[in-house]
Amino acid sequence: MTVSAPTPAARLPADRLPPASELAGRAARYAALEWLSRPVWVFDIDGHCVHWANTPALAVWGATTLAELCGRDMGHDMSESVARRLAQYQSDFVLRADASFNEQWTIYPGGVPVSLNVRFSGHRLPDGRMSMLCEAEPVGVVPPESLRSVEALLHTAVMITLYDANGEALYRNPAARAAVLSPGERLQERIGNAAAFAALSRSLEQQGVGTLTLAVRTPQGDRWHELSARRCNDAITGQDAVLVSEADISAIKRTEERANFQSLHDVLTGLPNRAHFTQRFARAMEEARAQSLEAALLLIDLDHFKDVNDTLGHAAGDELLVALAQRLRHARHGTEVLARWGGDEFLVLLTSPRMREDLDALHERISVALAAPLSVAGTPLRVTSSIGVALYPQDGETIEILLRNADLAMYAAKQRGRNTLAYFDGHMAETVRSRTELEKELRQALEREEFEVYFQPRVDVATNRIRAVEALVRWCAGTTRAWAWCRPRISSRPARPAASSGGSGCGCWPRPRASRWRGRRRALTWWCRSTCRPASSPRPACCTTSPACCARPG
Repeated sequence: MTVSAPTPAARLPADRLPPASELAGRAARYAALEWLSRPVWVFDIDGHCVHWANTPALAVWGATTLAELCGRDMGHDMSESVARRLAQYQSDFVLRADASFNEQWTIYPGGVPVSLNVRFSGHRLPDGRMSMLCEAEPVGVVPPESLRSVEALLHTAVMITLYDANGEALYRNPAARAAVLSPGERLQERIGNAAAFAALSRSLEQQGVGTLTLAVRTPQGDRWHELSARRCNDAITGQDAVLVSEADISAIKRTEERANFQSLHDVLTGLPNRAHFTQRFARAMEEARAQSLEAALLLIDLDHFKDVNDTLGHAAGDELLVALAQRLRHARHGTEVLARWGGDEFLVLLTSPRMREDLDALHERISVALAAPLSVAGTPLRVTSSIGVALYPQDGETIEILLRNADLAMYAAKQRGRNTLAYFDGHMAETVRSRTELEKELRQALEREEFEVYFQPRVDVATNRIRAVEALVRWCAGTTRAWAWCRPRISSRPARPAASSGGSGCGCWPRPRASRWRGRRRALTWWCRSTCRPASSPRPACCTTSPACCARPG
């Protein structure tokens, strides 16, 4: 470790300089150490100064007198790593009175590097504070590579520890020493988990190396470390040893956990998202089958949520979603899985041995929670929801089928007036299937030009004058002419709703044809007058707005 010598100006404040009488007392207290030929000094860790030094130590530090050396401010340009290391020494000495450490230090008295092998041990000062007794031996000429490697080992943030075959620590660099709870911590205690330690031991035995990623207890709290170990020999005794290096990857772990959380949770509400819900669904179904439980999937859709976005803005809509998500959290019990499916839709997965009772209770809690008044963007609101329920396994055994059926039930709840709960039944799927098939047929009929436009007059019965015409479309499938509103051969499948809302294009198709009739109004008027009786006569059916009057002109 490097300790820079202070400049001559780096002196302790006058009130901290020891008086001559104090220095004389120290000299008398440590007189026996003056007989030693090796440099020995006592370092005041708290004060960052030398408390006492023998004559060889004065020579090593380049000091002429004890007063001059004790007056130096060693903390003036001390690096943070050295300060942490000294504080760690002090803590170790307090915990274990017999603790000692051997390290290679480099000091710079007068700017000249001096390398020393130093043995550190704890020493109590007369006032009770723990200081450090330093016994040094000059290293002599040190190759630059060796000196730099020692410096790197002492200052690196990587924790390096050499253990003997029994797991006892033979050496720890400063980073490793700062990361253990006690100086005597063994490798088994460091790993903590017996199974992980056994796996590492097998890897070392079979391959000579091993790695682990584990949570370890440190003075700074629980941290995540990546541990690498390899078999080697102790350079002093030649006995088998294990060299272990540890890197703190807590920041990486936190980033991974945050990314994992964000991938499985909705960013806005913090609820589980689709991916998370799908995973939880699979586990919940396994538990339900194992415990013979019933399960239900609830799809919750907020009523008139679009009105909030349209009138108050999307920021207000987001605020409302966050508030309602929090209410849904509180409305559920411990067994339900809650997720945001998207937009204003939420999912709840319920498993229970008495499904109907628990569903009724859950519906009541959800309704009460959502209906409680709240203020969004300064506007008081009351929210209701439409809920569709699909039961497992009778309504489906996969999340895709259950979700589709719950969605159908939710729309049934909307059609019943909202703010209610509807269970899925098979008729819902059949209705959707028929409508979908009819929409497909209508689109194909449009492509094949199977539609014809007919115009029906709307007559003012008081004046017997035409006020407007109504364009009707007939679907000519093959040789059969059928109303576009209803195909007679499939009486249970009305075509009018499908043509109006199914996206088939039938509603827009007659417009260009109707425009061509605008210039022929006179002819159309004459035809209607010639086919309809005078106002004084009984009015035929063709003069009403009923679709019965649909004869083509000419």
